Amino acid sequence: MSEKSSAYPNLEALLDLQLPVIVVLAEKQATLEEVLNLAQGGIIVFKKHNSEPLDLLVNNQRIATGKAVKVGEKFGLHVRGIESPRETLRKIMEG
Repeated sequence: MSEKSSAYPNLEALLDLQLPVIVVLAEKQATLEEVLNLAQGGIIVFKKHNSEPLDLLVNNQRIATGKAVKVGEKFGLHVRGIESPRETLRKIMEG
């Protein structure tokens, strides 16, 4: 039995479970007034520098960081840092 499956004996039954995967560009707090004043063409400025890595969340848990890339006409994430499989599983399961 693998290390992952011994920690989570029912893991095999969960491997096909669909989970939300989100890439976070940046976050900030805004007042309700600022949100209500948003208009098409407006620009929201974040404190995060454009060279900083993006966060990859799975089930709302940060498991990796990476850089935005273009894959054909689609958006992708080049993973630069990732948790171990054990830590990833722990975060997702205990979320």
